[in-house]
Amino acid sequence: MIALKLSRREILSNKKYWLFFAVNLCIGLLGFTFIYLLRAQVTDTLESRAKQLLTADLAISSRRALTEDELSKIKETLKDNISKEAHLTELYSMGKAKDKSRLMLVKALGAGYPLLGSIELEKNRVLDETIYKKLQSLPLAIISKEIAYQFNLKVGDDLRIGEQIFSVFDVISSDSTSSLRGVNLAPKVFISEDHLAKTKLINSGTLAFKSYYYLFHDEANTEVLKEELQAVITDPAVSIQSAENSSEQLGRVVNYITNFLGLIGVVALLLSCIGASYLFQSYLFDRIKQIGIMRSLGVRRVDIMWSFVIIITLFGVIATIFAVTLSSMLLPVVIGQFKEYLNFEISQGSTWEIYLILLSIGVLVNLLVCLPIVVRVFKTNISSLLDGEIDESLSYRDRALYIPSILFIWIISVWQSNSLIIGSLFFGAIVAVSAFVLFVLPILLSMSSTLLSGRRITWPLSLSIGYGSRVVSRNRTTTLLTVLCLCVGACLINVIGQIDHSLKQELGGDTSKKPSLFLFDIQEEQIDDFEKFTSEKNIPIVNLSPMVRARLIKKNGEQVKRMTSDSEFETNESKRKRRFNNRGVNLTYAPGLNDTETLVEGVEFSNTSNSSGIAQISLEKRYADRLEVGLGDTLTYEILGIEMQGKVTNIRTVRWTSFIPNFFIKFQPGFLEEAPKTYLSAIGNVSFERQLEIQNQIVERFSNISIVNVTDLISKMITLFSAMAVAVGLMSFCCIGVGIFVLYSILQSQMHKKSNEFALQKIIGMTKSQIFKTLFAEYSILVATSIIIGLIFGILVSKVVSIMFLDGNFTLDYNFMIYFAVGLFIVAGTVVTITFNTFYKKNVSQLLD
Repeated sequence: MIALKLSRREILSNKKYWLFFAVNLCIGLLGFTFIYLLRAQVTDTLESRAKQLLTADLAISSRRALTEDELSKIKETLKDNISKEAHLTELYSMGKAKDKSRLMLVKALGAGYPLLGSIELEKNRVLDETIYKKLQSLPLAIISKEIAYQFNLKVGDDLRIGEQIFSVFDVISSDSTSSLRGVNLAPKVFISEDHLAKTKLINSGTLAFKSYYYLFHDEANTEVLKEELQAVITDPAVSIQSAENSSEQLGRVVNYITNFLGLIGVVALLLSCIGASYLFQSYLFDRIKQIGIMRSLGVRRVDIMWSFVIIITLFGVIATIFAVTLSSMLLPVVIGQFKEYLNFEISQGSTWEIYLILLSIGVLVNLLVCLPIVVRVFKTNISSLLDGEIDESLSYRDRALYIPSILFIWIISVWQSNSLIIGSLFFGAIVAVSAFVLFVLPILLSMSSTLLSGRRITWPLSLSIGYGSRVVSRNRTTTLLTVLCLCVGACLINVIGQIDHSLKQELGGDTSKKPSLFLFDIQEEQIDDFEKFTSEKNIPIVNLSPMVRARLIKKNGEQVKRMTSDSEFETNESKRKRRFNNRGVNLTYAPGLNDTETLVEGVEFSNTSNSSGIAQISLEKRYADRLEVGLGDTLTYEILGIEMQGKVTNIRTVRWTSFIPNFFIKFQPGFLEEAPKTYLSAIGNVSFERQLEIQNQIVERFSNISIVNVTDLISKMITLFSAMAVAVGLMSFCCIGVGIFVLYSILQSQMHKKSNEFALQKIIGMTKSQIFKTLFAEYSILVATSIIIGLIFGILVSKVVSIMFLDGNFTLDYNFMIYFAVGLFIVAGTVVTITFNTFYKKNVSQLLD
């Protein structure tokens, strides 16, 4: 086949160029493949261990005990498929030992738990039936390492949980099981459900999770049984999960991080594609005469085109293989960092399907950016090719050739972010920056060229700046591609830096306005004593709020049905919408808004109740959007069998980072007062020593009240965001690295084109310093332009993100922008200097050759 012979000759004749081309693409693919492999290995591990993580084939959980009717329906549906079953009760409570108190996740075990997997203890034993019987007969507790460390406990020491004192039986060394709620607020402690009642923690309205686990016979079809259960258990607040659901939920933390990292990998890939496009165009345009000669000798156009398709595909494969190999070598180092979040080993190695996907992406993206250039060249007639002439301007038809690559980037953005909104916003930001560079900047360059025309070469300021300005304004292809590569990376890093700064300011800034402690599970009958107690002890309580457990049963008179996933690919928005629709809800009542709420639609509650018996309701904005309801819509809730109907009167935003009690759903007073309820409250800002004193006082007097230390929580959140920011920042700097490499690639190409110019400058007697200054001025203008555009768009994108996801809490970090701009300028200047010195060493004859 002649195309193969032509491609082989092209490669052998220009080995250095094609190696450089492959390295450029490999660097761009590196970040993308690394994140994809990391996510794939985490997902594969979770899926392979899904049953152990869930401890069963199927789990049914709710914030309430299942009714006799529901239990009988479950038994009837599952029938003879059940091999084993167990149940578990989970709730948060304060533990106290040695004059210290801490929030703990109490897991009250039923017989047989866990059905699958294991809970290994430090005394070289595993939680089994023998140990469980000891937990049943005596008030014994098995504690996590965190609790042992926080309380300085060892085996045999006492730990008070509620009204019961437990003796520490052992410490957990490893636990293959997972919570159905993903990440927990506190470390866990195991007790027997036989002793749960003695703690007196379970009261009406107590936030406790009841879970029922089922192990089936081998021939049972879990997914079919799950669907049948969902048909008979209609309450959306009752969660029915298979092993696959459990692994998906546990991996959510890692996925949130890798989703954003994946987007940055897309940027690196995009920048690499821009570099590949430029390099390939420069190479192809240099080969115009040779292509014209081959066509005039009778070589078919299709054969020549196929030869370049073969070359592009081959080097796409080579670049992808190298990227995957390097990523696989780096993975073990990074995987070790995720053990803190997952508490189990991630398996090494990937399937051939994963490598095939990466290979397809590497080849496809290379073809999408290079083939339009091939088409442009081969639509040129032979005489123009022989004359070395080609129209470098893009017609509308030429631009249309890039539509598939643009759509491909959008699809990958949505896929990597797992979010239609975030992926599209990210893609829109890239399009906005690219559109400005490709359509607005040429106009500015044209105006600059007109301004410089007719003036002395030394204007403005000096020869080097004047000469460099003219090169920048007239050599538009190089200018646009260089600015595009650098400003996209600069925009992305500025967004990361600004969002990180805004989050830290919102969480950690002005701590005097944030509470120190958050209290929940305050029983209704305790309110009078609690208020009197806090007054006597001078404890500053904030926003004492009632909380009523309910479930949404109707929207605008229509029954609310359980939402299920019908597609294999599901965005984060659809998952979140499904979770919010299927969960139980917390209601509160208050006459108006508090200081952390802002009315955005509708009117505030009226002072009197509606005679029709329909309450006025206020909804948090995002919650209303997920439920797809608005002003005037009616919602019906069931509270212990009693229906309560309300009409949406207003929509509000809530500043959740205030950390005071707030709710998605708020009723006007006069409707929920008689409903069973518990209360939430917060303790105003006090010193660390006072926090410990208050916490111990409340636990001693009201053992059932659970307390979250807001100061510690904020510190942990800032630490987590900082870790994420570091990871995202490193990936962002990788993007800048790709941009710098593309700059280096463009410089190399430009240096070859400037060889005659350099030779002429040497001949007329320009010194090395003068030649370098003109080149440095040229690229300084390019880098400065890139930084300015990147920072401006970075601020705009950061502002949009803050409005959409951070309730508009945006503060500008000027120091970050200054440091970043100076750093990028130094790096780019270094690249220009190194490249110039390499070429200047050549003598005049070598430059003219």
